[in-house]
Amino acid sequence: MSLDFFEALAERQVQDAVEEGAFDNLPGKGKPLRFENLTGIPYAELIANRILKNAGVLPEWVQAQKDLEAEISTLLAHRTKLIEDNLKRQAQIVYLPTDHIAVNKYRLWHKQSRENFHKKMKRINGLILKLNLTAPSTIRLPGLHKVDEEMQAFDEEFQPVAEGKLAPRGSQSE
Repeated sequence: MSLDFFEALAERQVQDAVEEGAFDNLPGKGKPLRFENLTGIPYAELIANRILKNAGVLPEWVQAQKDLEAEISTLLAHRTKLIEDNLKRQAQIVYLPTDHIAVNKYRLWHKQSRENFHKKMKRINGLILKLNLTAPSTIRLPGLHKVDEEMQAFDEEFQPVAEGKLAPRGSQSE
């Protein structure tokens, strides 16, 4: 049997399936085909990624990218909440003496909150590094956050109550 026979047989089977409506409910019907640019990716990596995709496992760099996006989103929400909480806490202690236990607790909370925010910023940079090391060279990668600049901007919004800003109880009208 020749190759032409098998081609004709396959074409006939496809035509029969079309007439029976076997292709009517395929996912993506009516949408343009999406061809991926796979040039420059080694064959072994293509096969490995296809196996991972079929098994429902993400490549390490894709998971790193998702982790990074989630961490940034969490950090932004955390920052907003800290700034709001800071303002509320300041309002509660503003008329207390500077040596009051509530003022000292506030200062400790403020210091720990700032340190935790700083650690989270460094963690994000660690995730960026991981992504940059594992992603293919064809992917556009984020740069590292300038932690010192980010912390300076954070400090401008998340200011502690300075020693001289607290008024002794009863010294101002409430």
